[in-house]
Amino acid sequence: MAFCRRYAVRTAFSLILAMGTFCQAQAAEQEKPSTDPKGDAVKQAKELAKPKEPQKPKPSDKPIEVIVTATRSEEKSYEVPYSTQVYSNQEVVERLSAVTNFVDAFKETPGVVVQKTAQGQGSPFIRGFTGYRNVIMIDGVRYNKSFFREGPNQYWAQIDPLSAQRIELVKGPSAVLYGSDSVGGTVNVLTKGTDTWSEKNEVGGSVYQWGSEAQGASVSRVEVKGSHKDKLGFFFGGSYKYYDDFRAGDETGSVENSGYYEFGGDAKIQYRPFKHHELTVAAQYWNQDSVPRTEQTRYAKPFHGTQIGTDFRNNNDEERALTYVKYRIDEIHGLIESAEITLSYQNSKELLHRVRSNSGTNPTSGDRRTEKNGFDVDTFGAQAQFISKTPIGTMTYGFDWYKDVVDSKRTENVFRLTNGGLSKTFRSTRPHAQGVVADDASYDLAGIYIQDEKSVLDGYLTLTAGGRFQYAQIDAGTIENLASPAVGFTSNSFSYYDNWKSLTGSFRFLVRPDFKKGDHWHVFGGVSQAFRAPSLYDATVVDSAGTFFESPSTSLKPEHFITYEIGTKARYDHLVFQASYFYTWIDDMILRNPTGQRIGNATVIEKGNGGQGNVKGIEAEVSYNFLKDFNVWGNVTWTEGALSQFEGDRNGNPPQFRLDKPFGKLIPVVGHMGFRYQPVGRNFWVELHADVADTADRLAVGDRFDFRRIPPGGTPGYGVFGIRGAAKFLNNKLTLTGGIDNIGNEDYRIHGSGENMPGTNAYLGVRFDW
Repeated sequence: MAFCRRYAVRTAFSLILAMGTFCQAQAAEQEKPSTDPKGDAVKQAKELAKPKEPQKPKPSDKPIEVIVTATRSEEKSYEVPYSTQVYSNQEVVERLSAVTNFVDAFKETPGVVVQKTAQGQGSPFIRGFTGYRNVIMIDGVRYNKSFFREGPNQYWAQIDPLSAQRIELVKGPSAVLYGSDSVGGTVNVLTKGTDTWSEKNEVGGSVYQWGSEAQGASVSRVEVKGSHKDKLGFFFGGSYKYYDDFRAGDETGSVENSGYYEFGGDAKIQYRPFKHHELTVAAQYWNQDSVPRTEQTRYAKPFHGTQIGTDFRNNNDEERALTYVKYRIDEIHGLIESAEITLSYQNSKELLHRVRSNSGTNPTSGDRRTEKNGFDVDTFGAQAQFISKTPIGTMTYGFDWYKDVVDSKRTENVFRLTNGGLSKTFRSTRPHAQGVVADDASYDLAGIYIQDEKSVLDGYLTLTAGGRFQYAQIDAGTIENLASPAVGFTSNSFSYYDNWKSLTGSFRFLVRPDFKKGDHWHVFGGVSQAFRAPSLYDATVVDSAGTFFESPSTSLKPEHFITYEIGTKARYDHLVFQASYFYTWIDDMILRNPTGQRIGNATVIEKGNGGQGNVKGIEAEVSYNFLKDFNVWGNVTWTEGALSQFEGDRNGNPPQFRLDKPFGKLIPVVGHMGFRYQPVGRNFWVELHADVADTADRLAVGDRFDFRRIPPGGTPGYGVFGIRGAAKFLNNKLTLTGGIDNIGNEDYRIHGSGENMPGTNAYLGVRFDW
């Protein structure tokens, strides 16, 4: 079976590349002028005899997604020298049904694999990198925080996908424009605002309801929007989502202690005092209640040899708020063409509720160690951006500054359960000076940048080059001091201050070989640096997970990356094709290293700049309309990587430095494909789709000890298929969406996830617009 899956994945990879090449050749052949004058005359006579039909739009007139994130200004995605993806609200909600977890928007994207530690958590791996090595923004406001963890984390799942008007992804480093952390990719969530601008007063809105069977999910949203002529607009939205225990595939079945609920709202006021001027005031709030990390608890279910957790409870309460004020001016017609200034405030709260056994595993007797571990973080931001048209090109330049102010607490108490678990007696308290990260701490990130875009050779070539100066500063007032690991904690604490500076640059190109003959085909590429300053989490973490205990590391240096990329894009009447190859060089990557010490049964680890290596890969995608009403599409991702790492053992022996070990949670060969029927002039479509993945058996040193998420020997490959569709009624005011995923009820897991994916899952959504 494993051989068959591997053969299917590699065959799909070859077919997608071959289909793209063939279709591109066919499209180009169809548009070649004839070299037979006699034949041309006959054709012209026949054409004159035919009744006139509406002229088909030229390829250049066909709608092309607009993207802002790639260059900080609106450009067609086809025209930027990057590999990009743009997801409209309709794509996210109606086609992908990514209405529960934000990261599901990327689940069929080449170069991306979506990991889920739990149903209410999730983190995409973009070109091999996840967690704090990808940047995410909301309306251009940086969402990354200094407390974000290495590896998969839950924070992207706290963004409501139903609030997004458009989601933009730029793969590879964008550190020149967006600073530290932009290594694997950069995501910008552009939220909804009013679209009712007119010469009179307008009010509208929508009601949305969605439910799924295997996920046990119920999703509700209400939106109201309107405008006073073309001067003042408003938008208000609210969502509530409830999840029961979900049901995985055939062998695993229902998973207890996996349900939770979440809710929130978003608002935006837009005021246009003058022509080309707009003031935006926006606010968001989101709350997740008791999101369980089931794989850490006794409720987990084994999958191909994974271990069951030992916690009686491991739930997270998450809360976030965002407010920003933005003023934008366009078409200034002076030295500055456009300007935008943004001030922002964010608040992030997290509280972990954890119950562990201090003696025995009986759920109604023995000692229990209860832990409440969390933080309250205020984030202040300011940024300004300017665009100028100059003789040497279009200059984009500006500055950004963000400051996290952190209050971090942790309490631990031991109780004894008696009388069959009905009585609880207090026994002891363990003092702590901090929570997961340092208490009474601040973290500053500031930078200035400039980028120039210049078209040369009569439009056949566009060059883009830029640079950034970045400054990062950490000031941690209270860090818990670990005494001799054999003893445990003391009440002592210490403080820590450090700062780092970096210069990063980027050079990109876009070649248009047939610029004056249809402009169907582009070649793009370049070299881009990336920089990641040590975060507050890197330097000050005190945490335990499984069999490891992590201690502070106060001698860290920044990480450095260089990515080389070459790719091509093609757009014809019936064909869209894109493929790229990238190679990322890694230096001084911060890794977890065993110290050889122990606290109880846990191995003590700390961070150090030991990682040197590379990640490389190929991404390809194609969409082909082979008949008037039919479309076939597919994409495939291949990634390879190696990294020097410290390798320890479970017996406390000194760690050994190993070269060229597989990169952590390396993406296996993954493919997605589909067959779509959408009759022209009709308001419905239906699509068959499939997802396939090879066995993920190239395991990093840390992956081999991740017993609760990764089976011994690697995560098995899989192949699943489903059907989905949508229909519109009542002049497009009523929209029905539905489908069935994992029709074969396969029990499978995406590599690195803590839980399996749902089994056969039927879902239905209804939206009414007014």
